[in-house]
Amino acid sequence: MSKKVVTFPKENKEITYKMLKQFRFGLRSHKMMYENGILKEHIFIYLKHWSGAFVELTPYSRYLRYLKGKNVDTRKPSTLRKRGSLICMFLNYTLIDMYNAFGITDMKDIKLEHGNWFLQAYADGDIGNGKPKCEELVERAVFEIAKFYQWIQDTHKKEARHIYKIKLLQQIERKTHDGTVYVTTDTAFEPVRISPNIEKKPLLRDIPTKVFQILLRLCAEHPKYQDIALALCFGAFCGLRPSEICNVRQHIDGGVSYSKNGYGEFRYFSIDLENPKNMRSDWVFVGGIKKLRKQKVYPKFMRTFKKYYNRHQERLKKKKIEKGFYPMFVNEQGKAMTSKDFRDKFKDLVHVHLVEELRNSPDSELRSYAQLLETYELSTHSLRHYFTVQLVLNGEGLFELMDWRGDSSEESSFTYIRDKSELMKLYGEANKSLVEDILNRINKINEEEIDEE
Repeated sequence: MSKKVVTFPKENKEITYKMLKQFRFGLRSHKMMYENGILKEHIFIYLKHWSGAFVELTPYSRYLRYLKGKNVDTRKPSTLRKRGSLICMFLNYTLIDMYNAFGITDMKDIKLEHGNWFLQAYADGDIGNGKPKCEELVERAVFEIAKFYQWIQDTHKKEARHIYKIKLLQQIERKTHDGTVYVTTDTAFEPVRISPNIEKKPLLRDIPTKVFQILLRLCAEHPKYQDIALALCFGAFCGLRPSEICNVRQHIDGGVSYSKNGYGEFRYFSIDLENPKNMRSDWVFVGGIKKLRKQKVYPKFMRTFKKYYNRHQERLKKKKIEKGFYPMFVNEQGKAMTSKDFRDKFKDLVHVHLVEELRNSPDSELRSYAQLLETYELSTHSLRHYFTVQLVLNGEGLFELMDWRGDSSEESSFTYIRDKSELMKLYGEANKSLVEDILNRINKINEEEIDEE
């Protein structure tokens, strides 16, 4: 396959530009079921004509499986789609939209300033959905484009003459006040200006223990939500993301494993997120797995988890689940629940039943929290946030936190370690201004990456 995606004459740029504008880079996917029952989805970057006709798969597809110095063959499709979507924007911008300015048709001719132009245009909303981007989205884009430049360096070597000797990513070690070492990464790109007029809707992530306990009780009281009681536990007691919860399979299919002591209590309980399988006969995507791993229930929650796990198994026995599939969570049709199904049920549970329950509570803090829920939407990610907070309060360090959370980088876990004293105040028994503290934190917390695909 040629390294050049399209070769155009350069004598007449105006004619070439008109011809180039007929083409766009996009993403295609292909799903394959292997003999062992493992479902894999392969993502490609392809070139298409404005008419919708497929032109060719491009060599840039190789980047989607690239991470310098590591084997990334097991990366999940949702991650590849995110990477691919941004790279397609970059390819369309540099090779097509800006051809008259840049004059390149091959990535080996890319310059650092081309990346600077793209990132600023992306931040300003000139690329994508037309809206200015918040700081978190821009930061992710900067690192992704830096990695793409790094791939160009490794692929073209000295032929990438404009960037060959540039150090695109540089890791710097820093220390916290207690001596904990963490790593930050700088890029060679110029700082990107963020629009001051960005209106970013704050997320409500903090969920007090007494509110979570009420959520579990409401699940038991309302038949519509009984099927997600264990799902809440997987989020709050294991740290699973919503999309990962929907990938959990039953014990009979090897989806979970456990050991019991002589009293019938769990010694350990492990969830298999290493080997994702197709969950439905109609091939509907239930959600992605952020990091392939074995995930265990945190010991502190084991007894409560066992109660809800056993209840869920009894309900599963009464359900008609499609033959040959063993999802832990199913919808009304007996098919695996999708992450959207789960989020919709959670949203209804919170804003239809929980708000009403808290509004009528004799506890003034709960009544105030109900007012928060009328202003902000409590997301399913609050369960994973709750899990992390409990681990921090239980004395877990940075690397233990990363392991329990299934994190690939230190950044998200470090945020919690840094804010430990604040979390102790917020979740401590002596706290007398719970809602006020939550409101103060809403705009302060440095949000971690949320992937609910």
